[in-house]
Amino acid sequence: MLVASQEDLGVYPENCEQADVLIVATNAEAPSWFEVRGVRVAEHLVEQGTSAAAVSMPKITERNVSRMVSELKPRLVLNRAMLIHSDTVVHVAAANPDVKFATVCHSSVGDLGRSPFWMAETSRTLSAAAVMPNIYFAHVDEQNPFAALFGDKSVWLPNIVARPLMTTVRKRHDPPTVSIVCGNRPLKNISTQLLAVAVANQTTPLRCIVSLSGDEPQWLQPFCRSLQLSYEFRPWSTWLEFTRMLAMDVDVGLQASYTESFNFVALEHLLCGKPVVGSPAIRYLPPQWQADPNDVGDLAAHIIDRLNNWDRDCQAAMNTAESVCVYSNRQATERIQELLDRPLRDADMRFRVNEYFRRTEADEAWMGDDVGLEINAATYAPPPKRKLSTIYRT
Repeated sequence: MLVASQEDLGVYPENCEQADVLIVATNAEAPSWFEVRGVRVAEHLVEQGTSAAAVSMPKITERNVSRMVSELKPRLVLNRAMLIHSDTVVHVAAANPDVKFATVCHSSVGDLGRSPFWMAETSRTLSAAAVMPNIYFAHVDEQNPFAALFGDKSVWLPNIVARPLMTTVRKRHDPPTVSIVCGNRPLKNISTQLLAVAVANQTTPLRCIVSLSGDEPQWLQPFCRSLQLSYEFRPWSTWLEFTRMLAMDVDVGLQASYTESFNFVALEHLLCGKPVVGSPAIRYLPPQWQADPNDVGDLAAHIIDRLNNWDRDCQAAMNTAESVCVYSNRQATERIQELLDRPLRDADMRFRVNEYFRRTEADEAWMGDDVGLEINAATYAPPPKRKLSTIYRT
């Protein structure tokens, strides 16, 4: 159970006095996702013998981050999904030179390009890692696309995966149901996948569940009507509701995106015993489940094939999911321990911080109000704009 301390900071486990790893997973607006992306990650690390705590903050400010570091005395802070602004990381890292900070990027390089803010945060974090001995840029993709340029300051840190705790439906629906669950972004290839479902619908009558971030797009209903495709739109939900939907209402998942770093959604389909038609960007999927995301006919044929071999593929989904979870969780645990064990170089932190701001002074870098930097994690908006403080400048 989460216990709120002063300023409503949620900390797991309750009454934690010290943790070697501090996980900043979400803000307080998403309690169910904090449970799965924060609490269960901490629980896994504790089970593996590493003391860990997860924290959920109503405002991810410099004061709140500093307070958690001061109270829990971690050796490593995991800044998941860049929730802590890069300037905050630099300030807190400078004040705590014995603590390592790893900012974890969960997006593919291609997907980062959809947001100027995330591109700026990536650039600034890489600059911070280059000059600050206790800051690292981490990526969940095993290919670690930045390692060739940044060496051991860019680390592969795979996801720790939580398993849904529910019973899955083992009887195929009539008509079979295909899901498209993703962020409402162009690289998710939503319209092509809808067209593929409509083509498959000519051979086997289907229904489609569409669940996207945000409100239902205005184009969705007329587009599906023109395709003569029956669909149901379901709003973004809690993780428990989401996994219940996969287990109870879905027969085949469709995840034919153009680019991915990992793709939790495909794996969570597999964990619920449901096969997935994906693209080669989801490298853990069986090759025979990977379709050309630009080829509507290929996608449709893969949907039909998964349905024709549904019982066999449901078992294959569970087997694949177990292999991926075991591998990813083991590797994550080992990589975190490796980061904990790395020696830190002595450095003049004042000089290092000055060098960071010198490198990034041409960027649009902004400070928040007097209590520090703040990011609206629900909308990924940048902090309120005010020019950077010159406190560290010489």
